[in-house]
Amino acid sequence: MQRLILAIGGIYGALGVGGAAIGAHLLRHSLAATQLENFQQAVSYFLVHGGVLVALGAWLQGARRARLLKFCAVGFIIGTALFSGGLMLWTALNIPWLRPLIPWGGSVLIAAWCGLALAACFDSIASP
Repeated sequence: MQRLILAIGGIYGALGVGGAAIGAHLLRHSLAATQLENFQQAVSYFLVHGGVLVALGAWLQGARRARLLKFCAVGFIIGTALFSGGLMLWTALNIPWLRPLIPWGGSVLIAAWCGLALAACFDSIASP
């Protein structure tokens, strides 16, 4: 599971960088300013949550609360896919059925962040 979390973190980082390039070079002339802003916001969420997943993967190595951290990682993976992926695709391709998934993804991300805060309170990276 640890390697999978690290791998998906790397993929999300690549999607963030690639998405930024697509937005800057391919979409900046074809999208309205608000659409481009939404696309760029989705890109930043991919970058942030990719980094979080990499950190979570590293934290799992010595964590006592590994089950909670894995739950958080799954939340970050699913939430980012729904929120950022949905926002990017909905904005760039105007796929209407994706729009209702975006707030669900945001809710899952909020839950994952809350779980991460709990894990930090009840776990010690330097376990005795």
